[in-house]
Amino acid sequence: MNLRAVVDTNVFVSHFLVPHQNPSKVLNLARDGRFTLVTSDFILQELERVLRAKGFTQREAEQARQSIQAVSETIHPHHAVDTIKADESGNRILECALSGRAQVIITGDKKHLLPLKEFKGIPILNPATFIRDFVP
Repeated sequence: MNLRAVVDTNVFVSHFLVPHQNPSKVLNLARDGRFTLVTSDFILQELERVLRAKGFTQREAEQARQSIQAVSETIHPHHAVDTIKADESGNRILECALSGRAQVIITGDKKHLLPLKEFKGIPILNPATFIRDFVP
């Protein structure tokens, strides 16, 4: 069975803003079929919104979203999560992981997600740790 992973929006944003770093390596692994990238409409819409806020044109932000969507399985979460009181968007990542049967969550969120270390048995890792420990 192929490893299933949810990638947080901040990793996608880092990929588009600073290519050739670990976030880009994670996406390249997904593109190469080394793991199944699981995402949701919320994550894709948040990606587009954040890129627009960072100066991307509407078209550039849409193209970025489409490039992620093309290499991922988009799911519609059916589990509601309210674990992170200070960051609702973090809860949407957890919902995607739970509903999408992910085995790992990849994030750069040092304030809310990474301190959890795991969620319902799903490890929460930064991109470097994921590349080092989870991809053969």
